[in-house]
Amino acid sequence: FIWYADSARIARELAAYARLAPADERTRAARVAVALAFGDSAARARARAGLRTMESGSAAQLYQFLLHPAFASAREVVVPAITRAITRSGMRGVEYRSTGLMDGHVRAALASLNDSGASAYVQYGGALYLADRGMPIAQRVVEQALAAGLTDQSLLTRSRTAIASVAGAAARLGRWREYDALLSRLRSRAAAEPTDSAGLGQWAWTVRVVEAEGLMARGRKEEALRMFERTLYGEYGWFTLWHVARLSLELGNRDQAECAFRALWRQDFTSARLQLARILERTGRRAEARDAYRFVADAWRNADPELQPEVDEARQAVARLSGR
Repeated sequence: FIWYADSARIARELAAYARLAPADERTRAARVAVALAFGDSAARARARAGLRTMESGSAAQLYQFLLHPAFASAREVVVPAITRAITRSGMRGVEYRSTGLMDGHVRAALASLNDSGASAYVQYGGALYLADRGMPIAQRVVEQALAAGLTDQSLLTRSRTAIASVAGAAARLGRWREYDALLSRLRSRAAAEPTDSAGLGQWAWTVRVVEAEGLMARGRKEEALRMFERTLYGEYGWFTLWHVARLSLELGNRDQAECAFRALWRQDFTSARLQLARILERTGRRAEARDAYRFVADAWRNADPELQPEVDEARQAVARLSGR
């Protein structure tokens, strides 16, 4: 669904998957997605009628199936209906990334960060997350998010990603006094916590991320990369994988960068696809690079004006790699 808005291809893959797992929530969600994306008016009406009774797992999977830009209108129908099944904070965490990184509507993504129900991570870290992925975010926006995070008296009871985002913003902006104060408090928390089976607790993981952010901001790329690589295990590896990809590329390790950007396709969408397209072209894989650039040109064709240079780059690359 995400990379190909092709009804015949999706139907074949869905039929094959349904034979293996007819009762799986992915199968149920995919059937609803197909009806919303490709069905006639009667099929779309039946699909819409069932949205409000979907369970959380199926609702989340449905939204993921409709991330391709060609399905944007179907997504608009789905979001209001499934927020009962998915917490508003959880929905906002996916929605701002898909709006900004998949569709290129960065202004709309920024406007959503402080909506009621948005999690602390989205409020304090959303702008930095987008900026790290090459989106045109003014420095003052990151500064405002940092200020809000620093004044939150309950910050150290928030999620690890919210705290790491505030510290990362401080490092990015060169606010080293605030950065050092946060890191010191995190180290104190880490020293007192039990560890998991890998010998690392959630606060120790957060310390590593924050230390890596500081190293990266100071230009110590090799050390930062090694530290970020040590944070990739477990369910929060998605949070630092972009930094591993970018630093690997900057340090000349294209193979590792390519693997990381491929792994990010469901997380960072078109922004990751553009980075992958550039690597593929540089390494001579013209057909695959052309397809990746074509996706970028299509996904961001209606993006904010600030992203149109990237759209032009993608279109020119498609023409160049097609021999035109």
